[in-house]
Amino acid sequence: GALCGTAVVEGIWFYEAAGRLKGYHKGFDYSVGRNPYQTQNTLWFATSLVISCATFCAYSDLAPPQIAMAGLQLLFFTLSAMNHTYEAVAHGNCHWQNINRPIFSLLLLAGALPILSKGF
Repeated sequence: GALCGTAVVEGIWFYEAAGRLKGYHKGFDYSVGRNPYQTQNTLWFATSLVISCATFCAYSDLAPPQIAMAGLQLLFFTLSAMNHTYEAVAHGNCHWQNINRPIFSLLLLAGALPILSKGF
């Protein structure tokens, strides 16, 4: 949930700077408003954050709901890492997020899976 929370903060308050760093400004004029892709991404992270917090509060003593929420977020980050890897390899787009997303997602999985497996 915390990672989703930081992505929400970035998407709401720092969207233009983040978009420029990630290369989304190409072909998009920020003077006309937000990049629709970034807005959609922010909404996903906000939804995930709200549901994670609600799940934690409602089922704090039960492992399965917590594991389901963590699994959902880990799956998203894994698929996102695959997409960024593809962009870097197939299109030569070596912006920092296309390089670090796969590395950090693997580290996140390596750290989370042993913890989550104890809940079964």
